[in-house]
Amino acid sequence: MPYAALVEVPIRCSLGAGTVTVVKSPFVNLLGLTVVNWDFLQVSLEMAVSPEVRGGTGALHGGAIAALVDIAGAMAGSYSPAPDHWPHNVVSLSMNVNFVRPAFDDVIFARGRKVGGGRTIFMSTVEITDAQSRLVATGQGTFKFVLRGASARKG
Repeated sequence: MPYAALVEVPIRCSLGAGTVTVVKSPFVNLLGLTVVNWDFLQVSLEMAVSPEVRGGTGALHGGAIAALVDIAGAMAGSYSPAPDHWPHNVVSLSMNVNFVRPAFDDVIFARGRKVGGGRTIFMSTVEITDAQSRLVATGQGTFKFVLRGASARKG
């Protein structure tokens, strides 16, 4: 079984609605993420909360929240309006998550914003909210752009 597959993801952005080809791993599939909006410097995601990502209390597991912070933070800085460079691949360098309240809803939302950086490294902030728009968690991350394909694996 491959670790990841290239899939077409529907998006809405300032350039209009359409699709983009992204690498989607089985882990991302497990999280049940939907891209609500992806634009320059920001992304909005929706996560369908399944029983597999709930903790013993029935609330969304903190690890799933941390993963959502990681993914939203990375996507916030990886958007590019040039189709031949879209989207950029990134890896996480560091991340911090602040848990505010448990999330028991069947859906939660993430909003990531790129807040700074340079040519190879950028920083993002993320807010996670529940269906009642209550703050569930905040996070910050530092990410690095990486090469795609075989050339990235050589060095």
